[in-house]
Amino acid sequence: MSSTTLSEIQLIPAPTFIKEFRKYRLVNEELVDGDRTKLIIEKAERKDSALFTCTAINDYGEDSMNIQLTVQDIPDAPQNLEVHDISSRNVRLTWNKPFDGNSPILQYTVMWRQINDKINGETFLGDIAGGPITVPGSETTLTVRGLRPKTRYFFRVKCQNTLGESQFGAEVAATTLEEPPRHAPEEVRAITLSSRAINVTWKVSVEDTDDSIEGYYVGYKLYGSPDTFTFKPVESIKGRTQYFIVSNLNRFTEYSIVVQAFNARGAGPPSEEVMTRTLEFDPPGIPVIKTYYATSTAIKLSWELSALPSAPISGYILHHRLEDHHWQETHLNGDQNVYTLRDLQCGSTYYIYLVAFNSVNQGNSSEVISAKTNGNGNYKY
Repeated sequence: MSSTTLSEIQLIPAPTFIKEFRKYRLVNEELVDGDRTKLIIEKAERKDSALFTCTAINDYGEDSMNIQLTVQDIPDAPQNLEVHDISSRNVRLTWNKPFDGNSPILQYTVMWRQINDKINGETFLGDIAGGPITVPGSETTLTVRGLRPKTRYFFRVKCQNTLGESQFGAEVAATTLEEPPRHAPEEVRAITLSSRAINVTWKVSVEDTDDSIEGYYVGYKLYGSPDTFTFKPVESIKGRTQYFIVSNLNRFTEYSIVVQAFNARGAGPPSEEVMTRTLEFDPPGIPVIKTYYATSTAIKLSWELSALPSAPISGYILHHRLEDHHWQETHLNGDQNVYTLRDLQCGSTYYIYLVAFNSVNQGNSSEVISAKTNGNGNYKY
């Protein structure tokens, strides 16, 4: 034990903390070989980290020793999260390293969410979470991959040291870009309507959502031709099944048909080609019944219909029935335009209409007229 007795011991923290000196408590212990003094800090906090100076004083002088106190804590939340290089399915995130709590940051954790997402036509209400993805503590950037096109995401980051995890930093929102449709239309069919028109139908791929498609290109060309397709833009309609009528085609000609979806970012892959042939002729037009003359047992009809080269007339079918009875048919030659129905009931009402036909099909029917047999006069239709 030293023969020199200390008259005073001072432990003084950095000047910034002098005003909070009430937090500090000195405890003196008498030992066999001298005295021991302890500085106790109640409820130590990160801000208590400081350089302390211990000074011993007696009648012969004084001596000092510096003691660096470092209080460790969980890190602060990462700051200044930003989104860069946004594409349809990837984004790159960067952030600033926060205060590490006087303990090295071991890793960062990135998470994200999306709201009211639509997947395969079904809407999911509420948040859908993504992640977590971890990044070494030495890095402050991450590229998030595998996102959905044209979708709004909210990203956030937290970090961790040996004492625990920080809070998440402020969220940052970003919307991925739209991309061209990725799938070809399905079940493409071409149905011949006439010698000049084809009805093309198809279905939206189940892999595409309605809002990823703005419209379709319907392409056609002569079957087997090396020429490129002629495309017609078609606006998308609600529902999976779509259609478009290609008109002004050549008569009795084979065509190849393809369909591809498009949006603001471009066109998707084309469908497989389908082939069809326009008709050699069109069905005849609609006969117009001009006059009829009724007697007590007969009704004489006359009509007009001009035969066209693209719609020849092979014949007519005259339909008539007595009121509250079944329809009866009478087949007529294509060069006729007058016919008399005989052996009818006197004073009865008959309903009559006419249909022209050829080798392709029947045309549309004329208007239905009603005529009453009474034998007493002439009637104009």
